Amino acid sequence: MTKGEEEFIDQMTRKHMTRWAEMAAKNGDGTAPLGDGSMKDGGDDPFIQHAVAKKWISPVGGPCTGYRTFKILSGGWDTAARFLKR
Repeated sequence: MTKGEEEFIDQMTRKHMTRWAEMAAKNGDGTAPLGDGSMKDGGDDPFIQHAVAKKWISPVGGPCTGYRTFKILSGGWDTAARFLKR
């Protein structure tokens, strides 16, 4: 992967974090179902993988109808809030 691709994935993940955090806030329990509906565990999505590696989200529960539930961690909330302040 090129440096440009890595930077793109990082920035798009930060953008996605704002949407995921919004879903988790609306859900009321800090969790959000992520994935594109076709994945069994969300593991093929590079943005979800990046967020997990950065410890912004953590999987909870099992796969269900192509989505998997993720808990937004403290770093994820901070990342989403900082992205919105740009």
